[in-house]
Order: sequence, then C-alpha cells, then structure tokens
Amino acid sequence: MTSFSIARAITSGAPGRAVPAVRPWAARIAVAALCLCSALLLTAVRLQAIRLGYELNDLVRERQVLAARVGELEMELSSLASPDRIEREARRLGFVYPTGAAIVLLDE
Repeated sequence: MTSFSIARAITSGAPGRAVPAVRPWAARIAVAALCLCSALLLTAVRLQAIRLGYELNDLVRERQVLAARVGELEMELSSLASPDRIEREARRLGFVYPTGAAIVLLDE
C-alpha cells in the first residue's frame, strides 16, 4: 500500500469501519473548554502557592519570636538556679547551715 492510498484509507475510513465526522464547532468548543479548565486550574494552584507563602512567612516570624522568648527564659532559669541566689533565698526564709549535732548519718 502506498502512502497515498494509506492517507486515502485514513481520511475515508477503513473498510468495514465507519469514522464519525467531527464537526468543526464541536472541536473548537472542546479545545476552548480544555483551555478554560487549564487556566482555572493554574490560577487555583497559583493562589494556593501564594497563600502558603504568606502562611510560611507568618510561621517563620512566629518561630523567631518564640526562639527569642526561649533565650530569655533560659537566661532567667540560669540566674534563678545560681548557688548564690539559692543561698540568699534560703537565708531570707530562715534556713541555716546545720551544726554537727544536727547531721545524722544513715547506715545502708
């Protein structure tokens, strides 16, 4: 079969098989609908990406604030746990160092 006869068989339809004719306006509507759906999908994806970008910026900012707060609390903890401060607070509450008679050794 030559290329001319193959092309003629494709355009006219293969023997025993009917090829439905596609109307030009139906093809144009299908292509336009496909383009519209693609554009809407692309717009939705782009809006979601922008929304997620704003959310990410807010979370990064919140993380920085919380990291600064953790640093402040760590400094406060280290100052509250210092032995000098604990001793001052114990004396203010009336605690004293034990004398020799107040110390009791426990046998194991």
